[in-house]
Amino acid sequence: MATLIAAASLFAPGGRASGEERGHGSAPPANGSTNAFPDLNEVFQGRAFKTTAERDVFFLRRIREAYPEHWGALLGANIIVSDYVQAPEKLLRFVEALGTALAGTDDLTASTCLAAITSDPAFHANTNAYRPEILRAAAGALIKIGPKGRQALADSFSEGHYRTDSVSLEVLAEAVGEAGVSDARLTAALDATAFRFTATNGGCYPRCTKQVTRNLLCLPGGMGAVATHLKAKEVFNDPGRLQAVVEGIASARAVGLATNLVEVAREVAAKLDALAGSPGVYRDALLEYQASGRRTIEQLRENDRRANKRGAE
Repeated sequence: MATLIAAASLFAPGGRASGEERGHGSAPPANGSTNAFPDLNEVFQGRAFKTTAERDVFFLRRIREAYPEHWGALLGANIIVSDYVQAPEKLLRFVEALGTALAGTDDLTASTCLAAITSDPAFHANTNAYRPEILRAAAGALIKIGPKGRQALADSFSEGHYRTDSVSLEVLAEAVGEAGVSDARLTAALDATAFRFTATNGGCYPRCTKQVTRNLLCLPGGMGAVATHLKAKEVFNDPGRLQAVVEGIASARAVGLATNLVEVAREVAAKLDALAGSPGVYRDALLEYQASGRRTIEQLRENDRRANKRGAE
């Protein structure tokens, strides 16, 4: 808890932090106000804790509930770019404790501060440090907080973010997929990332498309969302993107989409026949999609056969 206590006392309103170091929370009071951070003995009330994590969580809950005037400043003092780069263990500990302490509270201030990590390029696209464990923890904390947290996380999936750093979106999508939460906004966010966002050259990032599709399929509404895009028209418009989608389907072992892929495969085969006399980059891309689609269909069918065999034993 030493790091949290130090941060709380050092960066409380009236402390020495200023400007960018103050982070993304509330600023210290203006007009020379001396709104001192509460004495830590008063905060802990002589309690004993079995673990450091338990103490961290108590501290955060106590400040939020008993000293709300200091809540925003405490968050802003701890969620800072300099810690992301230079003290990642401290920031990770703070974010993990925050997720536990605020589970189910739907705290808007905390959601806004945590969303800086998932959406501000100063964090996720920092050229001096890449901290996927912190990105993952921030996403997990936002999901735990409640609807406002999930909305803030969904907003992190933007085309600007995709173009700046698609790799960090893969990390966030993985956190969403692992949580398996039923949330229409998160489902829509992953859907847009996999099927709509483009790079600056108009293309897509295939690895990101594959990984986001795989995690989209982990969500309750994910299967239906992906199925709406498994149309020959979308393949013809962007065979490279849909090939990455198919690879994501294979990775997720989404057997329920095998029929959709078979239907698309028939139309792709007919299109290739029509283009037999027109070799070129586009036809080559369709051929690559066709090969990937065939492999995936066979893999899904084999997965289904194995599942049925296990069920019969």
